[in-house]
Amino acid sequence: MTPLSTAADGLLAGLPVTRLLAEEPDLLRFFANGRLTTLPLDRGTRERVAGVLVRLIPAGRVLSEAEVNQMLNEVYDDHATLRRLMVDSGLLTRAGSADYRRVGAEPAGADSTPERASTRTPAATVHPKNTP
Repeated sequence: MTPLSTAADGLLAGLPVTRLLAEEPDLLRFFANGRLTTLPLDRGTRERVAGVLVRLIPAGRVLSEAEVNQMLNEVYDDHATLRRLMVDSGLLTRAGSADYRRVGAEPAGADSTPERASTRTPAATVHPKNTP
């Protein structure tokens, strides 16, 4: 192994998506060099990929569409398709015209008030009713 390939392997190992894929090694075939190369055709597999990648989005924060796009663009060129997949799969919620929040992921010790990622006026948040 050359020093350059060793350095490249070290960089790839340090990418957040590489660590997430360690838990779902069968999804590695859809990635190259830390980026999603193609969305799977199978809906279930596509949703599993979205389930892994949504973990790149911080928990407990309301983010603008631009912020979500920037994060997703780090791993896939068509960030809009990936964002829509996450919303359609119930992994992200969209409030108002462009506020997004990761579903079911509160940081440890978090209270019920989400941290705002920007200084814009907070959008109304819809909370599901508790069911018995």
